[in-house]
Amino acid sequence: MPALLKGLIDRVFLPGVAFKHHQGSSRWDRLLAGRSAEPLVTMDTPPWYCRWVQRGPGHLQMQKTILGFSGIRPCAGGAPTGESSPRRHESKKQSKGPDW
Repeated sequence: MPALLKGLIDRVFLPGVAFKHHQGSSRWDRLLAGRSAEPLVTMDTPPWYCRWVQRGPGHLQMQKTILGFSGIRPCAGGAPTGESSPRRHESKKQSKGPDW
């Protein structure tokens, strides 16, 4: 997870805003229950490899440890956007024009 995103999550999902611990207990209230989110996770890995070999680590981290902890229900998983290749990068650079 990029440091800027981690910093944003640390500042937004605060105790008393996203969750509330019970005094003397290991339980907590999910203060954002009833809301939903669809995390967008990008990576330069073939979709089949990410899903079946790595088991979607970016998706699981967002859904289980961040959104689920505060009560946000993840929407249906998004579709992979496709694989990356050097040829594809070159064609995008050429069609974009000069960097100004």
